[in-house]
Amino acid sequence: MSIVPDTRGTIAVVVQSRRTRARPTAADVYVERVPVIAWSIENGLADPILAMLIGIDAVVMLELPDGGFYEPGICRYDDIEDVKTQAIERAQDAWDRRPAPKPAAETQAAE
Repeated sequence: MSIVPDTRGTIAVVVQSRRTRARPTAADVYVERVPVIAWSIENGLADPILAMLIGIDAVVMLELPDGGFYEPGICRYDDIEDVKTQAIERAQDAWDRRPAPKPAAETQAAE
């Protein structure tokens, strides 16, 4: 693996959703533009190294010169609204796959 500084001023778009105790909604999704400070190169693949820490379920995309967005290895989006729509769908899918919480009576009996 090698680390190569970013000399072009690449901007990453980080899309995350706030952690809530309810199924995420569009209001829970937020977008930040973050500078790419370097690239981690391994086996011919480049991963951006950002100037901030991000959540494990964050979606990182690269802003394209034409105003579109590219999620490496996944797809291209035409605008930020497409990005937000995809992010909320992923957050809701993750919420829907969570195991259901045990009823309080079962939890107390197990203790």
